[in-house]
Amino acid sequence: MPIQHVVLSKFKASVDEAGKAKAYEVARGFLKNIPQVKSSVVGPPISSRMSRGYDYGMMATFDDEAALGAYIQHPQHVALMKALGPITEGMVVYQIEAPTTSAKL
Repeated sequence: MPIQHVVLSKFKASVDEAGKAKAYEVARGFLKNIPQVKSSVVGPPISSRMSRGYDYGMMATFDDEAALGAYIQHPQHVALMKALGPITEGMVVYQIEAPTTSAKL
């Protein structure tokens, strides 16, 4: 079953808007080069009203748990974590099974 990988983080206070924009750009570039990533989106929240201070969001879709595991160990993912580590804090990471069909609630 497809997996949706979700990451939320907060930029450190020392990171200005240009630094945030660069971080989003770098993350998008790294994610494009990881074959297990079927789709991804990176960016700030649309509204800060309910974001609880999280200003970095990333979602990526994988075919299955094996693909997610390969992504976690991929050199580009390791490099991304090294790039973001010094400028972010308070990271929340979780995965959701993402059915391929949509159902009405």
